[in-house]
Amino acid sequence: MSFGPPLGAWRELVVGCATPQTYKYWLPRDQVSQIWTALIRDFGPLHRNKAFGTQELHSPQLIIRATKMGNPLTVFRARKCTQADLDHFHSLVNFDAQRAAA
Repeated sequence: MSFGPPLGAWRELVVGCATPQTYKYWLPRDQVSQIWTALIRDFGPLHRNKAFGTQELHSPQLIIRATKMGNPLTVFRARKCTQADLDHFHSLVNFDAQRAAA
């Protein structure tokens, strides 16, 4: 029996956020750097805010934000975000939406 984190990313809804369907995703520690490389490749350049100690990616589909440590991610869906965009993001962070819904 294991009480560790599940394989791949896991998420929870950010209920206090003004943007609907905003989720916080926790990445496996050993995959954070590799996942950020894939996110930058597919969703645009990384912007760092030294004053707040955060980093962000802005694309027409998603805004992805994290502390300078890169984990967890807060993900905001933009108006142009489709289910295909979300599925692609989930594949990059190794999140299994079907497993999470079970």
